[in-house]
Amino acid sequence: MIQSIPQTNGSQIIKSVVFGEKIINSHLNQLFENTGTSHLLAISGLHVGMIASRLNTCKIPKFMTVFLVWGYLLLALMPSSGIRAGLMSTMRVFYSKSHPVFLLFYALLTHLFIDPLALFSISAWLSYWAFFNIIIIKLFEPRLFSLKIAINMIPITLLFFHKWPVNAVLANLFSIPFMEVLIIPSAFIAFLGSLLGFIKMWYVPIFFSKVFIRGL
Repeated sequence: MIQSIPQTNGSQIIKSVVFGEKIINSHLNQLFENTGTSHLLAISGLHVGMIASRLNTCKIPKFMTVFLVWGYLLLALMPSSGIRAGLMSTMRVFYSKSHPVFLLFYALLTHLFIDPLALFSISAWLSYWAFFNIIIIKLFEPRLFSLKIAINMIPITLLFFHKWPVNAVLANLFSIPFMEVLIIPSAFIAFLGSLLGFIKMWYVPIFFSKVFIRGL
């Protein structure tokens, strides 16, 4: 499936956000590190949440939504960030009437039960801090969402890494909506199209990825 993606500039981003492949281009890796946008390349809540929400709008049974979400994560070789997002999405599907903070707590407990060592994982701390901030911002003041998320990630990033790119807030302000609205949806549409033999559909998300790189 990955081999069906045309080998052009921007294709590495598509492979990363859809299949969880590591970007091997050192220039791209340095670019994302310098702009504080590396987190967007991991399969995480942004990707899994979008899949789950689209499936929910189709009014399919809850167990089928969860099955498809975890089937996708299995296809992506179960990355740690994806597992955390999958647990959160599973809780939201089965316990949709519960308060979001309780759902986060259930997902965290389940994760620690499965993998107690996650308590010592920096990426896990970053993920759950991001989930918590997303919940709080959406509950109280969703305006300027991307900006607030970027700002709220500064303290914990400084705590663990002792640095924060000066342009990270502005870069994320551009990158998060661009990734959420254009790259990820078009990439998954292209993925479904490629299953039906429409390989050239990959050129649409690849084009958006090229624009994304230039914008950084």
